[in-house]
Amino acid sequence: MRTMKKSFDGQSLKALFLVLRPLVAFGIVLYIWSLPADYFDVGEPVCISVRLFHVECWGCGLTRSIQHLIHGEWQESLDYHPLGWLVFILLGVLLLHWFRKGFYSWKKLRQREGK
Repeated sequence: MRTMKKSFDGQSLKALFLVLRPLVAFGIVLYIWSLPADYFDVGEPVCISVRLFHVECWGCGLTRSIQHLIHGEWQESLDYHPLGWLVFILLGVLLLHWFRKGFYSWKKLRQREGK
């Protein structure tokens, strides 16, 4: 008699996504942390507003600000964007929320497999 492999249903795929999402985000944070603090300081700007209209938008400098904040360069971070620290905290809270949600999804997925 042939046995069929278990396939993922929609809820299992959603739970798997919720588990992998914070891990991928944390990997991106580690990658950005491994780059030099001034990595984004040079080169062409990627902001659409700057490229098309030569005017900085409200978000200009946030990436550079957060990059310097990750490396502990507080004054440089404030020089690039005065609210970089707030965005950094909000992104940290979002990442913690994703980890919590992913942990509970992983736990629920393991319980379902045990049945």
